[in-house]
Amino acid sequence: MAYLNSTQQVVKETGDFLAKTKWTFFATLTAPNPMTLKQGRRYMENYYSYLLELGFKPTIYWVLEPFSNKENGYHIHALIKIDVFEDIKTLLDALKKAWRLISKGSTVSFKNTQIDPYIEEKGANYYVAKYICSENMEYDVFI
Repeated sequence: MAYLNSTQQVVKETGDFLAKTKWTFFATLTAPNPMTLKQGRRYMENYYSYLLELGFKPTIYWVLEPFSNKENGYHIHALIKIDVFEDIKTLLDALKKAWRLISKGSTVSFKNTQIDPYIEEKGANYYVAKYICSENMEYDVFI
C-alpha cells in the first residue's frame, strides 16, 4: 500500500466523497473582470439562488481558485446536480444564461466559461478538490 502525504490524502478523500453524488454537470466559471474571493462567493450564492428561482433544485459543490497568472484573479470550478429536467440541452442553456446574467458577462467574456455534462470517468470530482488544502482558495456546497 502506498502512503500519501496529508494533502494528497485530503484531496483523495474529498474526491472519493464527491464521487458518491451523481453530478449532472462540471463547470468552469469565469467573469468578465478579475474576480476576487469575495466576489466569487457572492456570484455563487446569487447563481444558486437564481437557479432556485427558476424552479431547479440544484446541489452545487464549488471551489474558487486563482488563475496561474494571479493578476487575472480567480475562477470557479463547480459540480452541479439537478435531478429533474426534461431536456439536457435546454437545461444546459439555462445554466449558461444564468451564469452570464449573474456574472454580468457578455458573449465575448463568456468564452472561458464552460458547462459540460458530467462524465464520471474524467475525474472532475478529484479535479475540483486539487487545491482543497491551499490558502488562496474557497469552497462550499449549496444544497
